[in-house]
Amino acid sequence: MMEDPQQKNEALFAKQLSHLRKQQSNHYKQAYNEEKANALKGQLKVVILPGNGDGDITDGLWYGWLQNQLESLETPIPCILENLPDPSYAREYIWKRYAKEYLFVDENTILVGHSSGAACALRLLEEMKFLGVILVSAYHSDLGDETEAKSGYFNRPFDWQKIKSNAKWILQYHSTNDRLVPIKEGEEVQREIDSVFYKMKLGHFQMGEFPDIVKKITNMLKN
Repeated sequence: MMEDPQQKNEALFAKQLSHLRKQQSNHYKQAYNEEKANALKGQLKVVILPGNGDGDITDGLWYGWLQNQLESLETPIPCILENLPDPSYAREYIWKRYAKEYLFVDENTILVGHSSGAACALRLLEEMKFLGVILVSAYHSDLGDETEAKSGYFNRPFDWQKIKSNAKWILQYHSTNDRLVPIKEGEEVQREIDSVFYKMKLGHFQMGEFPDIVKKITNMLKN
């Protein structure tokens, strides 16, 4: 008898969630902040979806810096930054479900997605509304990469019309010298969703700070 795909997904989600909780208990700086996530249900918040890869994301790249900057503003903007299950493959079923059921993304959320997180953000935009979305190094194909192909995001066309209509605004950042995600990928996404597009020369955005995102978020909330 063939295994039911839904049962397979459920089992995989449970396995990856269990592994994440063990990592959070034994190796990561912080556990899942359920109290904060619940308190921000239906409230204005920024949720960061990182790129794929092992390690504690609260300590990596500009993610933790952005959270600290937003929550230290004169008028603080709550920000959720959590390690996600299945960090290496960032599979669509697992990341989308975790974003909905544990990070409580909704129409009052500003979603910031980087790399694999941007792919997840695009698929979430097909299904639900957001206040705003920032895509960093976004792409629409598996880039000829086996891990990307296994993620599930690229096994069917994107519904660009739904993506466009499900956010009040969408901003995009891409580097002309991004060696992991060629800029043509980001430009093709931009043409489909008519986002505001910022070209930079910062590689794959693997730096420790990203001041322009703070400025853009605060400016968009003023409008």
